[in-house]
Amino acid sequence: MDPDFTNEALRRAPRCPLLLYSLLAVSSSHKSRFLDDPVIARDYARYGEEYHEKCISLLLPMLSDNGSITDGAFLACSTILRWYEELSAPIHGRDDARHLLGGYASVAESFKQDLPWEGFRRAALWIHLRQDIFNAVINQRFGSLDSNTTTTQKEFNEILRHSIAVTDTAASVVAAELIAAYPDAKVILNYRKDLDAWHEKHCNMIRGLVPKDKLLEWTVKDRWGLLCKFLDKAVPDEPFASGWEDHETEVTKRYLMSPLSGVAVLSSVGIATGAIAYKTMW
Repeated sequence: MDPDFTNEALRRAPRCPLLLYSLLAVSSSHKSRFLDDPVIARDYARYGEEYHEKCISLLLPMLSDNGSITDGAFLACSTILRWYEELSAPIHGRDDARHLLGGYASVAESFKQDLPWEGFRRAALWIHLRQDIFNAVINQRFGSLDSNTTTTQKEFNEILRHSIAVTDTAASVVAAELIAAYPDAKVILNYRKDLDAWHEKHCNMIRGLVPKDKLLEWTVKDRWGLLCKFLDKAVPDEPFASGWEDHETEVTKRYLMSPLSGVAVLSSVGIATGAIAYKTMW
């Protein structure tokens, strides 16, 4: 996550209902996954849906205004609500990617007007582009003519060549492909006891794909010890941030924008359109 985007979105939110409601939608939905009380969890999930609807009521009128649609807040809101969609997909059993269309509309109009990409708008643009690429990857929209949609290590290297690890949603949805492409990689399965059926199935898939000596099933309660031993790293001389209460401000900013993933893959080799469509979908 671009720290400039995160900090600027949080700074603007108190004065921008569009950003405020979108942030509250994502954070409410995300927090609902971590609550032990199912009644309170359902309340937070409902809050997320209500804030999402408030955002939609503000976004739709803006689609008819070329000035509003190119505003950084519109594109930023579309990217934030795209995370909300990704969070909600396992629950609803589908991902319509509707908020990507809002981003397409904003970007297309910005290029049409030849507007500069600076500051907050630039940060939002890069996030939107990453979301679009990610959506293309998981839906395999770029399959070859012979219908072979297997992603090879060479193809992954084109994207990941500067990385030593992958995590978050992108890693979880292409976990099987990554494990097949990097058979020597170590895999950390961030496991929780209160998993829903979809995540339980995902965890079982990972267990079936990864050799036991390459797999660590880990929870935040395990803290540094098991994690560092598995990765052959020294234990850091600092406390482990294990929850919302420990580092409220820092953790809120980090988790506000990023859904919980189920898998992290680490390798020793260095793992290297538009407004009308958007409007008609609501």
